[in-house]
Amino acid sequence: MQYEFLQRCKKYPLALIHNIQVCLETVAILFILLLSLPFSVCRWFVIQFAYRFRNDLGKILSHLDIVCDNEHEASVDVDCSKHVSQNSVLFTLVLDGILKLSDLQYNFKMNVINTEKYTQLQQYPTNFMGYRFWKQDESFILENHVVQENFEGSLSNLHENLLNRPFLPKRSPWELVLIQNKENKQTILGFRISHTMSDAKSAMKLLFNHLGQKPFNQEAVGKGKTLSLPFKIIKTIPTLISLVNTAIRGRNHPWKNYNFDDNQTPYSVTFSNPLSLPDIKAIAKKNNASGSSVIMAAITGAIHNLQEATLRRKTLCMYPLPKENHPDTEMKNHFYTPVVSLPTRESCPKKRLAECHQRFINLRKNHNEKLQEVVLVSVNLPGPVRKYLPKNQLAPMIITNNVGAKEEFEIGGFPVVKLCGSFALLEGTVGVGFFTLSYGDELNISVIAKGNTISRKTLNKLAEGIGTELEILKGL
Repeated sequence: MQYEFLQRCKKYPLALIHNIQVCLETVAILFILLLSLPFSVCRWFVIQFAYRFRNDLGKILSHLDIVCDNEHEASVDVDCSKHVSQNSVLFTLVLDGILKLSDLQYNFKMNVINTEKYTQLQQYPTNFMGYRFWKQDESFILENHVVQENFEGSLSNLHENLLNRPFLPKRSPWELVLIQNKENKQTILGFRISHTMSDAKSAMKLLFNHLGQKPFNQEAVGKGKTLSLPFKIIKTIPTLISLVNTAIRGRNHPWKNYNFDDNQTPYSVTFSNPLSLPDIKAIAKKNNASGSSVIMAAITGAIHNLQEATLRRKTLCMYPLPKENHPDTEMKNHFYTPVVSLPTRESCPKKRLAECHQRFINLRKNHNEKLQEVVLVSVNLPGPVRKYLPKNQLAPMIITNNVGAKEEFEIGGFPVVKLCGSFALLEGTVGVGFFTLSYGDELNISVIAKGNTISRKTLNKLAEGIGTELEILKGL
């Protein structure tokens, strides 16, 4: 019987079978969208009720805030101190000189808190009628968030220490940690903030524009016509189908991490050697590419050179891009979340660069066709339902490419001589991440692994491989 069925299937061309599969997937997506309409109405009524009868509540979390929010907090207010923070963004700034805690607290109070532009720094997310809102922290004290600590170890050790510790419950999820290194006459500032509250660009604007009083200008990568929601959904369907098809073929990628073991160190961090931005620009100019394409190619080459056969397949990568018109005076998640397939199977460095450049062009051109528009559906669902939905099941890795300050700036009268960043990977299948951040003529890349996705040896090899690949590209 099975043999007869297989013989019968051979009579139909693969194209027909593929078209039937696409039609079925499209019908399924439209069904989900229609199913979400009652929840959309419910969400609207909850917002109106909260606005009229709950003066202690602020705005409802946006769809991107929900995507970045911790899944275990979606239905009830739990004690976050029992969980490792799974969604924080971290910046470390090395200052040339010894900055006092009292001066830092005064600077932060005058230049940030008293401006009343960053109200969410005094709020924390809470649940109301199944949805997530910002709530005022009535016991907010700046001294609980801007603190001084002692730490001995490397910068990567410091990032691991800060990323792996929890935010305290019912307190605004951010901290600014001051560490004095009197032996080297330097100060390290660690600014960690929940991704639910802010993306990397908003956090950098706070650091540069207000704390450092240095204008921060970064062009948005994704630009184009703003489409209405129905057209966004229609344009998203082909992209979603393509991504689902690719994800199925790459479902066994070794970096996909479905489990999270609280008994081991959740995040491991290491840094590449500082890379030269002039070199990256020179490579881009010589090969008619962009600097971002060169960085993507260097990371792709480092993955390829691991010489692991299991990596020679479709490697989906999340690649966040900042939206245009990013707010200057508000902590906000304001970015696109496209997914790109990296050419990790290509063995020629020059061809890898060309393919990465083409992929980056497509990311910029097709920024309206984003998977995140379908995520709007899940935002309308109440927490008890939403927490059972799979989140981010497509990509095993993520690259965030951030432009920092082009010129040196100061904090508290002391020049910032080094700027680095990292992040706690979002829940879901992402197991490895790359956080790139430029400062002056230097580019620092952190490599982060979740749980036991890869060994420490492989993590270090990846970081070293980025610099090695860049040297290969220079010689082309």
